[in-house]
Amino acid sequence: MRRVPARSSAVRLLTVIAAFVGGPLLGLGLAARFTPGSDLVRGIGPLAFLSVFLMGALLWMGTGVVTVVARVLLDLLRGRGGRRAVRDADSTLVPAGHRAFVVLGVTAGVLVGCVAGLLTPLGLWAAVALWGLAGLGYGWALHRAAHHGWLPFPEPD
Repeated sequence: MRRVPARSSAVRLLTVIAAFVGGPLLGLGLAARFTPGSDLVRGIGPLAFLSVFLMGALLWMGTGVVTVVARVLLDLLRGRGGRRAVRDADSTLVPAGHRAFVVLGVTAGVLVGCVAGLLTPLGLWAAVALWGLAGLGYGWALHRAAHHGWLPFPEPD
């Protein structure tokens, strides 16, 4: 786990809204610019980037919980049990697992690129490279926002 400076609720809310809206807008913009004749790509492009955000948040939460439990068990086995996390109002903990955004971004981008390359005159390799790089950029932006505490860790309340 990583400790980062605490961010205000307003900034974190704006980050979530930007991530939630920005990905589909990126997909829609790419589809409108490079595959204007394909309604299918115009439909799945925004959904693919939205799924990167939603599934990435779920994977981050799952990986974070598994990592915390594994660390506690290892500490108990090594005889270092009883350590407590110190609550600090000026900082917050960011669990591991936010790299899932990058993996999902590239995967979704390549899959949409394959569909776009097969259905439009853009060409398969050009479409895969374009959409894959867009997915990489979106996933990397989500990863960095989570890594630095701008994107809040999803808490199952």
